[in-house]
Amino acid sequence: MTKFAIIFDMDGVIVNNSEYHEKAWNVFCNKYEIELIEDEKKQHIFGTTNKTALEYIFKRELTTEEVIMYGDEKEELYRQLYQPHIKLANNLKEFLDTLKDSKITLAIATSADNDNVEFVMENTGIREYFSEIVNSDQIVKGKPDPEIYLETAKRINKETKECIVIEDSLAGIEAGKKAGMKVIAITSTHKREELNEADLIIDDFSELTIDIISSILKKIETKRLMLTPISMDDKEFILQQFSDKIVTKYLYDQSPFTTIDEAIELIRFYNHPSQKECNRWIISIKQTGEKIGTCGFHCLDRATQTIEAGYDLYPTYWGNGYMQEALVPAVEFAREYYRINKIEAHISVDNLASCKLVERLGFKMNGETKIYTLNGVDYIHYVYILSCAQI
Repeated sequence: MTKFAIIFDMDGVIVNNSEYHEKAWNVFCNKYEIELIEDEKKQHIFGTTNKTALEYIFKRELTTEEVIMYGDEKEELYRQLYQPHIKLANNLKEFLDTLKDSKITLAIATSADNDNVEFVMENTGIREYFSEIVNSDQIVKGKPDPEIYLETAKRINKETKECIVIEDSLAGIEAGKKAGMKVIAITSTHKREELNEADLIIDDFSELTIDIISSILKKIETKRLMLTPISMDDKEFILQQFSDKIVTKYLYDQSPFTTIDEAIELIRFYNHPSQKECNRWIISIKQTGEKIGTCGFHCLDRATQTIEAGYDLYPTYWGNGYMQEALVPAVEFAREYYRINKIEAHISVDNLASCKLVERLGFKMNGETKIYTLNGVDYIHYVYILSCAQI
């Protein structure tokens, strides 16, 4: 897969300066005898451009000259307050070094103006890490509009689906999502429960690794479903799923599970560094969070650029179109992520429902069969193939 890019917000992410921005806004509002409650600040001030914030504060449209005048006044207050305290967010420098060593493209997309960007860059010494820095002076619409993230992706020559945003504000999370990007939220400005729209929530950069970030890109959302990479949090579900005799009826490469250790072993297989060219998702219902099955890919053959698909659904949920809904984006992901030519599905000759499912997805039977042996008994499977040129 083409390496992803990370786009950082600045205020509240690169530097934990939210306290000083808030103090500056409080001083500013007191001067003009304007009172704002906490929720107003979170929804309409933090993470937005000065134009958006100031027009909300004054409850009218401002001229360009007024925006510049009031904005400069507020930002000068902020820099005076923050100058004695400025420092990078905890463990960010180490995280940036890891990303740099891995040659990950980095950029900044911030609602701050150019003067504040220069203030942070000069006082932290991290400019060299970023190939692009886009600030509020270079866009028309501020967050939550996605313009700044779309412009940043364009400048670093990345598709939006290859970008991960790191944000602290509600407006920033919304902007990243609207841009079609995955979003990591950091709890520097908001409580964890307020950041649920993000794909991952962290308290500190020490919680992030390259593998964790990569797994976020594997997260898939459909109209009714969420597909999330398998983890140890799923071990009880995996035991339930693969111990069920109906679920495992046509899985002739393994016997039904009987212990939690078998579930743990399966999860470790997919999460082991040596298995980077395998993937397994837990399928859950988006509305309830209930886990209903798994799907994924394994047995990647780089010589033929072929990978094999596998999937299973708990019987209660059969007949609702869930697996087809999950496999459509999963197949597209496999094509792009693994850069393959073909996807195979090996299906028991007795499993007519599964045969019909892959046929609806465009798989074609190639006339070959494959034999799986379990407990001394041979089971014949059809080999279905989907050419990725057809997707």
